[in-house]
Amino acid sequence: MTVVAAMVSLGVLGAGLVGFFADPLHLPGEVLDVLDKRASVISMFTGLVGLLIASTSLLLQLRSSGQGESIPHLERVVLRVGRPHTALVAILLMMLGVLAPDRHTNNATAGEEQFRVLPGRPGSAASVSFSRFTSDTLATGGTGGVVRIWNTRTSRRIREIATRNPNVTAVAFDPLNRDVLATGGTDPLIRIWDTNTGRGLWALPGRHSTATVLAFDPANRHALVTAGAGGVIRIWDTATGRQSRTFTTRERQITAMAFDPLTRNTLAVGGVSGSVEIWDSSNGTLVRTMQGEFGQISSLAFDPLTPNTLATGERDGTLQIWDSSNGKHVRDIRNPAKVTALAFNPLLRNSLASGSDDGTVRIWDSSTGLHVHDLSDGPTSITSIAYTPDAQTLAAGGTDGKIRLWPVKDWS
Repeated sequence: MTVVAAMVSLGVLGAGLVGFFADPLHLPGEVLDVLDKRASVISMFTGLVGLLIASTSLLLQLRSSGQGESIPHLERVVLRVGRPHTALVAILLMMLGVLAPDRHTNNATAGEEQFRVLPGRPGSAASVSFSRFTSDTLATGGTGGVVRIWNTRTSRRIREIATRNPNVTAVAFDPLNRDVLATGGTDPLIRIWDTNTGRGLWALPGRHSTATVLAFDPANRHALVTAGAGGVIRIWDTATGRQSRTFTTRERQITAMAFDPLTRNTLAVGGVSGSVEIWDSSNGTLVRTMQGEFGQISSLAFDPLTPNTLATGERDGTLQIWDSSNGKHVRDIRNPAKVTALAFNPLLRNSLASGSDDGTVRIWDSSTGLHVHDLSDGPTSITSIAYTPDAQTLAAGGTDGKIRLWPVKDWS
């Protein structure tokens, strides 16, 4: 009986230790979560049983002290099993049971209060996109053609997808279809993936010889817009893999696109020629051209909380705010470095983040043009930025391949 009890205790202790120290094994996140939960339940249950046996043994010892040698067989077994080491093992198992489920929660809580970095391939320019359905699911791409899916709450890599593209320059989650991701890069194919399984759904002939720009329509299901060299915009149905519409802009090479989430079928397009156009994506009609002078457009972003508010970023450092309903210029924002990426806070009106080639992400009040806050982690150039849908985290990819995760605070 003692041998059996010892084997059970050691077996459960081993399960608890695996659940507690499994991180260095680099197991998938879902496997680690299962280990945590099962090891916690088993450890707690066995620990309680061990404490019960130890307590019963102590009571029997006190009782048997006045009975001499006339101790029933069952009581002698309990006394033998319930030695002091049983209580110690039971306490240890219960501690593991308490710590195992909270291990990653505690790490996530700490992560919400401090800056974190997700590793990447050195020398690659990272692109980032958050899933609208789960705020802590992030897709990253870069040199080497591998797209990584991360859980930003635990900083764990959930999955890797080999895209067969030598350089992934754009990743975009579908905001209306769970686990659907589009990737584009320096080869002519646009690929659609199921991030839950890592399986490729479609390989679309993008016909773009340079870095591809991607944008999912936030109002029309299965609608993906792609563009690149030649100034041609293509709209795809990701449910069938078929091209549904094309139209040609005045740009010779499109470098940025953005849908207005507040005005249906409104698509802003910018490129190297220095123009910004507003198109109706439902019929391919040019609605208007922004009335101003531009350098090479690097990024476009619509404010999801303020109607008709469009931000444009340029390679020469110019950052401007526009009224997309009439094409008029609203204000300039003095950014001290080249603008490489833009993103509006999804839950805080007029809060605009800009990434720059000096490695700094700057937070602006787009309604006044005032500078609010700086986020920086060295001189690496920022290539892509994105907010989580719950606006708790701002992710920034850089030319060093690393992904910076900043907690979003009240910077006002």
